Amino acid sequence: VAGNAVLVTGATGFLGRYLVRELLERPGLHIACLVRAGSAGQARERLRLSLAAAGVDWSRHQHRLHALAGATHLPRLGLGAGDYHRLAGQVGAIYHCAADVSWARGYRRLRRSNVLGTLELIRFACSGPLKRVYFSSSITVCFATPGPAAIHEGTDMLPYVTQMPLPYAQSKCVAESLLRAAAERGLPVAVIRPALISGDSASGEANVDDLISALIQGCVASGAAIDSDWLMDCMPVDYVARVLATL
Repeated sequence: VAGNAVLVTGATGFLGRYLVRELLERPGLHIACLVRAGSAGQARERLRLSLAAAGVDWSRHQHRLHALAGATHLPRLGLGAGDYHRLAGQVGAIYHCAADVSWARGYRRLRRSNVLGTLELIRFACSGPLKRVYFSSSITVCFATPGPAAIHEGTDMLPYVTQMPLPYAQSKCVAESLLRAAAERGLPVAVIRPALISGDSASGEANVDDLISALIQGCVASGAAIDSDWLMDCMPVDYVARVLATL
């Protein structure tokens, strides 16, 4: 395994910022965050603002936080050759939380970020010392009609990918299949499939742009609730981040 650094994708997203906060509790761990930005300065500012929303004081941890301007789907993650190979020698684990999360876009629109991005990270994991990969998938990959009656986090859902109603779920399922193939060839991989992610269990800070918030806002605006027996099965974001970090 490489050095005492990890790479986090999606650190400016809702789950990603809490994961970084959790990883900062590990003394001596350096955290490189791949951020979509036009420059290192913009990447640093985006990361600083995102972490502030999770209660992270940038000034206290800036010596351990490293913002990298790039994108998962680009060759070499959008980094220069020298920076890419230097990072590959320092990182011992990858936490892949970046995703284009949309329940409305088609598979072709989602493939670039959710599938090709995972493929580039597999390439990075195999560059230099072998790196562990922790992948945040989605419980949506478990919904296929028809599909298996009982599903757990190790169930291979690729045979049912065409029965999944959401293209987002299909893109996550294909990304899982890439990681499964890499694991069969020796890459250390862990995949988790979180349920819907709700707000911080302590502060209540939530993602105001996600499905849960939109549903509640719609019910309030219309003065009516959906007539459905659907059970809202949610996990607090800080719990999901703690699970990922503990793995």
